[in-house]
Amino acid sequence: MGQNTVATLIDIGARLTDKVFENNVKQVIARASAVGVGTIIVNGINDVLSLAAVDLAVRNPKLYATVGIGPTHAAQCYGRWAKTLERLIHIKKVVAIGECGLDYTDTYFSPLDVQEKCLEAQLEYAADCGFPVVLFQQEAHEIFLEIMTRYRPRLKAVVLHRFSGDQEELAAYLDLDMHIGLNGLICNRKGRHLRKIIHLIPDDRLMIETTAPDELPKSMKLRPASKVSEPLCLPHICTFIAKCRGVTPQFLALATTLNAKNFFKI
Repeated sequence: MGQNTVATLIDIGARLTDKVFENNVKQVIARASAVGVGTIIVNGINDVLSLAAVDLAVRNPKLYATVGIGPTHAAQCYGRWAKTLERLIHIKKVVAIGECGLDYTDTYFSPLDVQEKCLEAQLEYAADCGFPVVLFQQEAHEIFLEIMTRYRPRLKAVVLHRFSGDQEELAAYLDLDMHIGLNGLICNRKGRHLRKIIHLIPDDRLMIETTAPDELPKSMKLRPASKVSEPLCLPHICTFIAKCRGVTPQFLALATTLNAKNFFKI
């Protein structure tokens, strides 16, 4: 896959509201389109950036937005997150609640108890309004699993994006009927463990993403001039994952695109 890819890819996680893209979002989208990335889901991670994600999506037909409060922003935004979501959730280009979750590697600004309260509040909201949820978890598997086991029956659909866990974690999340999002981490040395377990993800539960500007695939020979991950990296990630799973890039592209379309209803 590459410049002549026959399948239109969907990047389910890109933070195009990041400062690194501030003055060149149109160029970033154009570069992605040129290599077959037809749709990009822009993730909100706090109230300000959720508003910015929606603004970008409304102004560009290739973009959609999720709105939520990520774990490291929980303390900063907890008191006003509901008002923000209520303002944005009815906008047509908003397709999910998130990113929300737990990150126990970064608790300086958001203590563990606040992260948990913020996550549960957003899950409650998603359950009530019937929206899918984009989740993130890092070094918090046990409490995250306990929370999700309680809430999953009430949630329409959930995807754990930026998955970086082990086989035991993957099995637990699949047992809860979660979708799994994989990014460029799998292409890098610290993601080698993922290559041995991704065959366990059913074809209809896998989605792909760049998590731009994070997790630049270091296995790319021609990297973005920006020197950070961009949606244009998605065909490389797709091809790499396809090789690990023993399928063609075209098959993986079609499967993950269909999954994303069904999940986000786009």
